[in-house]
Amino acid sequence: MKRRFVLDAWAMLALLQMEEPAASRVKMLLEEGEAGNIKLFVSIINFGEVVYRVGKVQPRALLGRGRVGTPPPLAGEAGRGLCRPG
Repeated sequence: MKRRFVLDAWAMLALLQMEEPAASRVKMLLEEGEAGNIKLFVSIINFGEVVYRVGKVQPRALLGRGRVGTPPPLAGEAGRGLCRPG
């Protein structure tokens, strides 16, 4: 069984703002997830908080896009059953 991790808004923002040592740890987790070695999850609330905060600081980064992107699999009850089984 693959190890599972849940990323919160603080972790994702730490990566975007290059706050060490958290940014390196989050980057490593994302690379491991991309390689399929671990499973990563984020709640829709935390994903929305990151989009909101990025939009406040860099609104042009979100302009002209029909959507920001597809969030990772949802964690907990916020996902309303959309969480992928492990």
